[in-house]
Amino acid sequence: MSSWRKLRALSRSDWGVLLACAWVIPAVELSVRWRSPRRWLPPAADSTPPPASPVSSAAADRIAHLVDAIYRRLRFEPTCLTRSLVLYRLLRARGIPCQLRIGLRKNQAALEGHAWMETGQTPAEADGFDVMLSF
Repeated sequence: MSSWRKLRALSRSDWGVLLACAWVIPAVELSVRWRSPRRWLPPAADSTPPPASPVSSAAADRIAHLVDAIYRRLRFEPTCLTRSLVLYRLLRARGIPCQLRIGLRKNQAALEGHAWMETGQTPAEADGFDVMLSF
């Protein structure tokens, strides 16, 4: 399907996500690069995962798909942290329960960090990471 047809097939909700991404992605990317983490990290929350809902999970998956599609067309190369921060802002703005997790794991002699979003269940990409921070 051509790009024009894909754009025409988007719902009103999808267009809202695209328009929000026009300012959220640059704001997050620049904040992470130039500001103190106190300024761009959300307030810490408890580590209890939010309740799962099929509707909110489907909406969260759709928003994540749109964010990934937009990032593929931008000059910004997303990190797991910036992608997760963008998703956190978009999901929370739409009232979808989610949590931003930042974790660490030891891989041989190196320490690895990873950030991910949870909307009711721990995603496979978090496998082996111990949660250090929750937002």
